[in-house]
Amino acid sequence: MKLRSITNKIASLCVPAQFYLAISAISIIMILAQNLNGENKYCVGQFKAPCNNKVSAFAMKILYIIVWTLILDYLCRKGYSKVSWLLVLFPLIMMFVLIGGFMLLAIRG
Repeated sequence: MKLRSITNKIASLCVPAQFYLAISAISIIMILAQNLNGENKYCVGQFKAPCNNKVSAFAMKILYIIVWTLILDYLCRKGYSKVSWLLVLFPLIMMFVLIGGFMLLAIRG
């Protein structure tokens, strides 16, 4: 597949799908940079897990991102863009709510 056709496909995605793809691409790049060491461990932040084949782990992660992006775009094209936005933003909103809750508990405790 040519680079131009890939960029055209990305440009034709709906905004929620593009947003999800951009956030996911940034996270993949950051996790990839963290896993460039020669160890047989898959690292995400401070957490490490044994992993004999990091390439397979990243391939599955990329495949998941592609499929989820296409599902979000499909929902938009069928007229469910609000549902698509909800599916994209709900985990992010919940993450911030939980972090805020933990911060409040830490202040009180």
